[in-house]
Amino acid sequence: TNPFFRMLCDSIANEHLDIDTTEKATFLKHLRNGESIAFIPGGFQDAVAHSYGADCTVLRKRKGFVKYCLQYGYRLHPVYTFGECSTYHASAWFRKLRMWISEFNIPMVLFFGWPLMP
Repeated sequence: TNPFFRMLCDSIANEHLDIDTTEKATFLKHLRNGESIAFIPGGFQDAVAHSYGADCTVLRKRKGFVKYCLQYGYRLHPVYTFGECSTYHASAWFRKLRMWISEFNIPMVLFFGWPLMP
């Protein structure tokens, strides 16, 4: 995972909250411990794929969590936020290159908006 993001997550964590990766080993550890889990399957690649006015998410190669939840007796509650695509603008420049780079856990996102409320 990205070391800077890891440092940010560790600084926020406490006894009631933990921000962790969704890698297979970590995910299974939380399931074995019977912990409640909330996660975004698309991760930051959803932000890279964002296009103003078009709802989209990245789920390619990210469906194994359903199998693990069923194996460990978890109930799935899928939630999707419609209209989030209209909350901010993102650059569409070099989208294919940015998606490829994000495969290596390097977020290639450029947000922009009204200067007083970015």
